[in-house]
Amino acid sequence: MNREIVERAARLLFNVEWRVWYFGGNAGFWGLEAASTLTGDDSYTCFAYGLAKAWCARRTPQRKYDQTLPGLECLELARRFSDAQLVEAVIGHAEWLSAHERVEGAWLTDDDYPRLIWVDTLSIHPPFLAALGEYKREYYDVACELLLNHARLLQDDAGLFCHTYNVDTQTTDGVHWGRGQGWALMGLLETWKRLPDGFSGRDEIASRFRRCLEALEALQTPEGGWHTVVDDPESYTESSTAAFYVIAASQAITHGLIPRKHYTYIKRAWRAVENSFSGDGRYLGVSEDTWSGDKQYYRSVPKRSFSTWSQGAALAAIKEYIALRGLLNGRSGKALGE
Repeated sequence: MNREIVERAARLLFNVEWRVWYFGGNAGFWGLEAASTLTGDDSYTCFAYGLAKAWCARRTPQRKYDQTLPGLECLELARRFSDAQLVEAVIGHAEWLSAHERVEGAWLTDDDYPRLIWVDTLSIHPPFLAALGEYKREYYDVACELLLNHARLLQDDAGLFCHTYNVDTQTTDGVHWGRGQGWALMGLLETWKRLPDGFSGRDEIASRFRRCLEALEALQTPEGGWHTVVDDPESYTESSTAAFYVIAASQAITHGLIPRKHYTYIKRAWRAVENSFSGDGRYLGVSEDTWSGDKQYYRSVPKRSFSTWSQGAALAAIKEYIALRGLLNGRSGKALGE
């Protein structure tokens, strides 16, 4: 991919709205880490660390949407910068999350829709809690139990994830939202990576990941992308799903979770990612904030988002695709040009 486009895409990450915090912030952090890796410029990682430290200074009392803190990413930054204060803060955040109401083993943490369980949070809470297992072993159990209870409510027999589950009606919305499959795949993968080998429930997590991935691959368009409702061909093609797929599937091959035969689908999705960049580095065709509704609602959501989940996920996809290609070709593949 053209180096200038990647560098422009990376610089644009500074211009997206960083709300500290909001849904999709974790994908923005993936993008900042990828930007530093791809360009060799640590200012992106330092920017992420600055956001984490800003939260650390104001973290109590908690504010609306603080449940979307990118805890895993903040913990990784704390380790990188040897910041014990930030580690202590994210442990305190985990304790705050754990105090929320639980229904059917899942946590009700949403500020706007307190009776809904969302697929989005699969990528936020379980991976973060699993990473905390290195500090307090009981968090391995908490993370695994939370993830599997969440997945059992949202993943259907086809392997795809519904967007929401209503705890009052005990029903899902029945919609297989494209980016929602990406959030689910990342939550499953990142939790699986951080649980110890042989940990009870880890095999079920791996199985659920593979089922979702294969169901998604069966619905890939000839251009390599997916519809915003992946099994609704009347809905528009949406770009972030391809980026999320590339991130998750590339890492899954790298970590031995899936065989290399999936690279065929990754290459197709990569073409869709490449073709979604404008000349100034902006990643196009991404749906805006998407709530729960019927299929007609999802078809109507504008796809002009410039956000952490658009720009960040696209940069992370570049990084993971280059790394996988390097692995398959026997090279390091960490930076542009390698």
